[in-house]
Amino acid sequence: MPHAEAATVTWDGGGDGTTWSDSANWSGDTLPTSTDNITIDGNGVVTSDVILDINFQLDLTGSITITGGDKFRIATSVTLSNNGTINNDFGANMDNIGIIDNDGSIINDGFIGNLGTINNDAGGTVTNNFGSTFTNFLGTITNSGTINNNSGGAFFNIGTITSSGTIDNNGTFTNKSGGTVTSNGTITNSGTVANTGSINNAGTINNSGTINNNSGGTIDNNSGGTIDNNSGGTITIEGLFGNPATMNNSGTINNNSGGTINTNGFGTIANNSGGTVNNYGTMNNNFGTINNSGTINNSGTTSNSGSITNNGSINNDGTINNSGTISNSGTVTNDGTINNNASGHLNSSGTINNNSGGTINNKPGGNMDISGTINNDGAFVNGGFIFDFSTLNNNAGGTIDNSDTIDNFGTLNNDGTMRNDGTIFNFNIIISNGTVNNNSGGKINNNFTPITNTFGNFTNNGSVNNNGTIENNADSVITNNLGGTIENKGIISNSESINNEGTIDNYGTFSNTGTINNDGAINNKCGGIFVNTGTVNGNPVNFESCSTYSLELKQGANNIPNGSTANIDEEMIATAITNSSTAVQVNFTRTNPDTTTDTQIVPLVLGSAQYSFTPTQAGGYTIKADFGNGVVVEQTLNISFNVVPESMIGTVALIASSLGAFVAFKRMRNNNRDTRDRNGTDLAI
Repeated sequence: MPHAEAATVTWDGGGDGTTWSDSANWSGDTLPTSTDNITIDGNGVVTSDVILDINFQLDLTGSITITGGDKFRIATSVTLSNNGTINNDFGANMDNIGIIDNDGSIINDGFIGNLGTINNDAGGTVTNNFGSTFTNFLGTITNSGTINNNSGGAFFNIGTITSSGTIDNNGTFTNKSGGTVTSNGTITNSGTVANTGSINNAGTINNSGTINNNSGGTIDNNSGGTIDNNSGGTITIEGLFGNPATMNNSGTINNNSGGTINTNGFGTIANNSGGTVNNYGTMNNNFGTINNSGTINNSGTTSNSGSITNNGSINNDGTINNSGTISNSGTVTNDGTINNNASGHLNSSGTINNNSGGTINNKPGGNMDISGTINNDGAFVNGGFIFDFSTLNNNAGGTIDNSDTIDNFGTLNNDGTMRNDGTIFNFNIIISNGTVNNNSGGKINNNFTPITNTFGNFTNNGSVNNNGTIENNADSVITNNLGGTIENKGIISNSESINNEGTIDNYGTFSNTGTINNDGAINNKCGGIFVNTGTVNGNPVNFESCSTYSLELKQGANNIPNGSTANIDEEMIATAITNSSTAVQVNFTRTNPDTTTDTQIVPLVLGSAQYSFTPTQAGGYTIKADFGNGVVVEQTLNISFNVVPESMIGTVALIASSLGAFVAFKRMRNNNRDTRDRNGTDLAI
């Protein structure tokens, strides 16, 4: 008969020594009741497993205690319903291959193994203490209550855990290969979680400890799920981490080589201030959102087709592929490769540092809007569209290679090398003029495509090699400073202002309808065409004799270079030469020292036309040759007197007297009175 009231009942093994249902195995040879305090105590009595072979319910006041060295098993198809307390002491073993319905408390200080079913109901608690082990082999655990794995406790799962309640881990929780944990409740970790199985979260995971998603492991943070990695917490990924939900990081996330993080759809990763994400594997933001206020270090591959917003720091020595949107108001430092692909948008109001060895590729169809600063010491390749509203510094050693369009509304400072096969527009009509500064040592190579300077300033202290088109218009200024060189083998078109103190060598076409202030040298080289219908101030343009349009001056057998000195009263011949089929005649205009002019139209014969005159005034002359097709070439020269040296005065007088030419000599003497007065020489005879 069962006990009439609650009592302490102890296993004595006096019956078959194994089965619960044999009353002879219990003290008093009476089966325990639901309210009894039941003790299974080895002490030499338990020689094999104690098997619960009948359904049994333990009420609120009842308890089962398995002491050290004892073994307790719930048999197949048997249900143990617990509303009281089950204590599995240190050294004790409790195995379940049946069913445990727990609405009370299960406390483990030994070993619990589950091959059956454990239902931990809303009021139930399972506690795994220090030094104890709880292993869910191929069983099923359904948790609506609380599972506590305390510090020093080891919890292993090879089966299935489904939780809508709370799992609190302060020890070691290992989800092995084949194991599945599915939670829409709360998982709190201050210990260590090691996963080579599958963890599916649609609830909340709070981590202040360590989560290792090892190779072969999968963590999916599903819709409605939130993972909070708190300060001091570390998540290390070597397997697969899927996030179509929300992940907040204030600790450290390490995605190691072989690891993959996928943020899909409406998924969001917020890396908060103080948080660090280290990627050595693969990060895919597939139409999701990444917000960074901390630090992201990428040494692997990050691919974005969603949105990345950076208010902190992104350090890249791997590869970033963007076909979505990256918005930067913090700092991006690149020692690897950033590819802004077709349909990609990279918007920066912060700072981008492209270091030596780093490459930024803005690919065809890609767009970059820059309202912050780019410092380039590496390779900057543009095949798309760049809007620059602020500052782009191409430092020494840096290269900018443009094959599409750069619109500069800000400042472009070049100390390195720029190669342009596309279009560079430089203009600013809103706040201040757009500025391009090509500094000493800097190179700009423009190949077959236009650079348009509109409402901007282009300042060169280095070298510019143009094989395309440079257009300077609409209140713009090109300044070529002392030491700066511009080599044109394409087209330069100026309708505004060019200030030159350096050297401009023209092998192509140079068209001026504006103003050129030339205090340096403009050289029209062989094959060069200089078309001037504007104004050239200062030094005249130097035309080589082999240039397409040239003007040569000779006095006798002597060539008179542009700007040099010739003699008075000796015939001067100006020869205009061209191989152009559009020119048929030359309109020569001579401006004398007294500002009077002389004009003469001469037909071109075999590409040549000549105009002769004899200078009778000392001073500066300007000769212009207008070819009638918009090309005007000019030369300047200075005319001085033939002054007789003092050592020759007597001899000249004697010869002049003997030839009856004293009067002519007298005339020359009078004409040179000013010179004699300045030299202190008396030529009176």
